[in-house]
Amino acid sequence: MESMIKKAPKCPMCNSDKTLLIVYGVPDHGLIQASNKGEFILGGCKASPEAPRYHCKRCKNEWGKLIEDPEYY
Repeated sequence: MESMIKKAPKCPMCNSDKTLLIVYGVPDHGLIQASNKGEFILGGCKASPEAPRYHCKRCKNEWGKLIEDPEYY
């Protein structure tokens, strides 16, 4: 079964591919388990359109905006 969580792009600061998608909203059990496995980061229940979309595990940079991601809305 293919994951429903899309792959995050490389970090624009350090060029690392160790990046994660930030997921917002109230998570269900499956999302919590996937987050605990390091598949993505839970960003909280409420998000503004300006909230970051991606997180770099290497340099901790967060970039992108939810408003710029047509797949989010």
